[in-house]
Amino acid sequence: AVIQSMDVSTIYEVPIKMREEKLDEIVLEQLGLPLNSEPDLESWKKFLFKLKNYSKEVRIGLVGKYVELHDAYKSIVEAFIHAGAVNDCKVNIEWIHSEELNEQNAADRLKNLHGIFLHQCNKMGGKEVFRIKRVLLLEE
Repeated sequence: AVIQSMDVSTIYEVPIKMREEKLDEIVLEQLGLPLNSEPDLESWKKFLFKLKNYSKEVRIGLVGKYVELHDAYKSIVEAFIHAGAVNDCKVNIEWIHSEELNEQNAADRLKNLHGIFLHQCNKMGGKEVFRIKRVLLLEE
């Protein structure tokens, strides 16, 4: 079988495109499994529609130690994408390195954001966490 793999604007379109190519039927046939009914992709299609057709946008600052490695925060970013789609909103991430944020630049650096997500973990170390907490106190 030949399956066309087209470029899509979001990974969430892939299941729809693969269904259009009947990949599911080909796999079931190869595995000797029956196709009992058509898959119900309505909720997936609704999610995809909301993901692509939002009415508002927000900017969220993601503060972390390894923000240059976006994959290190993949689950957080995906959670924002899903939460945004459910709420008819596109979430734009502003990547902020924790070591570049300080008391002198915090107000200016954070002023255009709708929210801030602080990624804290034990590996981050006390120095950076303490400094970020102090910056947030200035904003309150």
